[in-house]
Amino acid sequence: MTTAGDLINGSLRLIGVLAEGETPSADTSQDALTAMNQMLQSWNTERLSVYSTLDQVINWLPNTISGTLGPSGTLGAKTASVTSASGDGTTVTMGYSSVFVFLVGESITVSGMTPSTYNGTYTITATGVGTISFASTVTTTATVLGTILHSSIQRPVQIDDSTYFRDPTTGISYGIKLINQQQYDGIAVKTVTSTYPQVMFVNMTYPNLDLYIYPVPTKLLEFHFISVQELDQPASLATDLLFPPGYLRCFRYNLACELAPEFGTEPSRQVSRIAMTSKRNIKRINNPGDIMALPYSIVGTRQRFNIYAGNY
Repeated sequence: MTTAGDLINGSLRLIGVLAEGETPSADTSQDALTAMNQMLQSWNTERLSVYSTLDQVINWLPNTISGTLGPSGTLGAKTASVTSASGDGTTVTMGYSSVFVFLVGESITVSGMTPSTYNGTYTITATGVGTISFASTVTTTATVLGTILHSSIQRPVQIDDSTYFRDPTTGISYGIKLINQQQYDGIAVKTVTSTYPQVMFVNMTYPNLDLYIYPVPTKLLEFHFISVQELDQPASLATDLLFPPGYLRCFRYNLACELAPEFGTEPSRQVSRIAMTSKRNIKRINNPGDIMALPYSIVGTRQRFNIYAGNY
């Protein structure tokens, strides 16, 4: 199994920084790991450099015109009002009121509490009927009660146009058209309601995306937000790298090109050529292979379509 440290050492040898059998200093290894993670983060913005997609399922509530999608967004998050809180110096037990149920191992954010020592991010260690527990050194009883938030939703690098929604009552899925801000701003009355929306505007804010749909749906819908599955970034030099065929070679040679300027050197022509061809190969494999086709409304009828009038 190849680790991040093994790949980094190989990249450093390719640019002549290391000789056979040598090992880099701890600082050099850590700097190279940072450079590697920055490279992978950049590749996440290149659709063909990523080998799989992510389907995040979110319930869109009725009569909701907008929402935020991300780690602290309103869509897909579990929220609760704290009803009681006390600590014994090692564990805090909180009562809560919510339509959601929290699970052991979930990461939560507590806010709005007094004393403020209750506020923070914790991992749930135990649950009961309407209660959760987590490790904390708090020993006082809360006098002002706040809220609990849990979200496992990722901020998509970019929402794909294959995003769709499903009507839970019928099981039928529908596509939705993504539009830009100019098109959305051109809608005169944005509060118009309908059973199903037709378009969505995505504002690429950070750390959460702002989403706006039109018309505003009048029933609960199950949205499937499709985006690229971001490449895993190693947390340490000992992290094993698990990727499809071709990726490790591509990482090694491209990382060598990334690191070369930091050491005042130039990668050889052969290294640069292999870096380019290996990345080209994985992009070729990841190409979704779009198929050109005429709209079904044209091919699904035997009538002649008037391209000038836009009808039959």
